[in-house]
Amino acid sequence: MVRELDELGVKLVVSVWPSVSPLSENHGVLEQRGYLIGTQYGPMAHADWPDKGVASTVQVAFYDATNPEAREFLWSRIRDNYLAPYGITAFWLDACEPELKPGHQENLRYWAGPGLEVGNMYPAENSRAFAEGLRAEGVGDDEIITLNRSAWAGSQRHGAALWSGDIGTDFPTLRRQIAAGLNTALSGIPWWNTDIGGFHGGDPDDPAYQEVMVRWFQFGALSPLMRLHGFRDPGMPLGPDMTGGPNEVWSYGDRALPILEKYLRLRERLRPYVLDVMRAAHEEGLPVMRPLFLEFPEDAAAWSVDDAYLFGPDLLVAPVLTAGATVRTAYLPAGAWWTDAWTGETYEGGTAVTVDAPLDRIPLFLRDGRRCPWRSRGRGARWGRAPVTLPLRGTVASVTAVSILFCWTPPMVLRKLALAAGLAAFALYLWGLLHVLGALLEAEDGGAGSSPPRPCRTSGRQYDEKVQSVTDYSLAFVPLRFVCETSDGGSYVADTVPGYVNPAVFALTLTALGSWVAALVVAPPGPRGVRGPGG
Repeated sequence: MVRELDELGVKLVVSVWPSVSPLSENHGVLEQRGYLIGTQYGPMAHADWPDKGVASTVQVAFYDATNPEAREFLWSRIRDNYLAPYGITAFWLDACEPELKPGHQENLRYWAGPGLEVGNMYPAENSRAFAEGLRAEGVGDDEIITLNRSAWAGSQRHGAALWSGDIGTDFPTLRRQIAAGLNTALSGIPWWNTDIGGFHGGDPDDPAYQEVMVRWFQFGALSPLMRLHGFRDPGMPLGPDMTGGPNEVWSYGDRALPILEKYLRLRERLRPYVLDVMRAAHEEGLPVMRPLFLEFPEDAAAWSVDDAYLFGPDLLVAPVLTAGATVRTAYLPAGAWWTDAWTGETYEGGTAVTVDAPLDRIPLFLRDGRRCPWRSRGRGARWGRAPVTLPLRGTVASVTAVSILFCWTPPMVLRKLALAAGLAAFALYLWGLLHVLGALLEAEDGGAGSSPPRPCRTSGRQYDEKVQSVTDYSLAFVPLRFVCETSDGGSYVADTVPGYVNPAVFALTLTALGSWVAALVVAPPGPRGVRGPGG
């Protein structure tokens, strides 16, 4: 199964809790070696949890993550049961506070000290066990990741991604996630996310909850990490065989599905931008999710905004946080001018603006004329690799220079150079041809999307293809842009429509072909063994 998933581009993540059941083969060894969290008074049992093979709950203990030897023992079990036989390198570290019942830290005795003094370091030390173990097995730092329900200062050193825990499923809870994400970001932990839709409850058939899911999904698509998870209704009672209700994107009705699909595709097109921002977090410490005052410290009003944020340096996100809302008022910081990413309307900074926010739209604003940071992966592109493109301005300059060289250079002086430049022009021709063919194939395929076709207009002409590519092509510093109207009367900006061939790219393709042919005419290859004058 792991191999099949890997071939599909899916990495299996195994959930590992720090609790140890008395029925586990490891409990006796851990207890004998002093690797469990101790207590000042009473037995080393800290919570009631169900276990397989018994009808009632059992008293579980927790391994002591502050003990280096205990961490090594834990990793030996992970290595022997998951890494060595299956190659699994990603782990979900749930309940890693640890989840005590009751949570009386003052009674706990860790290897590192009393519970009240050192208890908060537990989740960081727990993630450390996995990071150090993976490094010892030759796994590079760029491949180490654990998903953690809790964290502490320094957790980011161990590849720890944090989520906001088992939270509610309503709009007030969604509202609180923005503050949680920003506080986490300012604490030095860039990898953060929420259970999209919340965790406890939520009926996929309830229209009110479907609205919560759509708005939360939009926020999730513009969070550092995007992850759909939750214990949906109708859930089963707590037990070894428990499971929640349906929670796939298609579980929330015909109205929600195309919107959720739209934001899944938006997230994928954002991948290059997200990777750039993540790299900045790694190298410079700048968080992915940023409070407005981080970029605009001189704007006093920006310090009080707690319902919007910057996703990287260029994209201001203003999630819709109330039920039934179809407009959203957002403050745009002074010191920049802002463009509505959906309509193209521009605003001066230092003002609050009210924009339309129908159910399928989260207000987004681009800073100082930045173009939309998302781009299409394109037909046939692999995960993690952007499609091969060549900036159009560079192409204009290249083809112009090559054409002049071909048309005006004496053939006897620079014959070989002309031939080499001809090959370069032929490469440009092939690039342009692939672009044209790719656009036509996307139109024939209907694009990567499966939502109903939307009319997309440009220069008064209408195309009945679906919006797919947002790669920015510019000619003479003038961007080509499409304002695409949706069937419900909304509109949004796209840069390319499948089936629509950019006329500038098409013209450059013909120019490159003509230059290549000219090279052969002006500098034809001579007979073998014959040298020209001075040769």
